[in-house]
Amino acid sequence: MRWINVKNVDELKTLGKFAEVKKEIKKDVGDNIKITGRGWKDLYKNINKFSNLIQEIYNCDMKTSNEYFTSKSNEYIFYLTELDGEVRMKKLGITKSLFNNKNEAKAWRDKILKEVHPDINNHPKSTLAMAKLNEMYNSMVGKN
Repeated sequence: MRWINVKNVDELKTLGKFAEVKKEIKKDVGDNIKITGRGWKDLYKNINKFSNLIQEIYNCDMKTSNEYFTSKSNEYIFYLTELDGEVRMKKLGITKSLFNNKNEAKAWRDKILKEVHPDINNHPKSTLAMAKLNEMYNSMVGKN
């Protein structure tokens, strides 16, 4: 994600041809988020907007999130089903150590699983959240 930290249009241009940079951005953000532009200036403007939004999310502390979520379960379900990438990893407390220690990864998964499991939680997206959680856990312990 070299593109997210660029300081100006000229720096953005150093990352490659316009089509290549757009392709890298699409690869990094996935299919659900669109960051594009008709030219370098437009693309930089949209990258800057996206970067500011990401920064806002990062700066949101747990006190603030308690104002928006009715329960820890709903908060986890939102993070698992609606967020992606680095933001989701930060909000879910995913660190490199979880990829290096299977016991730590299992404890992390079990803690969240107790909140989102469809047998415990009747949220409409609890099944999807559990599937995402298991997918993330499997990648941590090398089952993918």
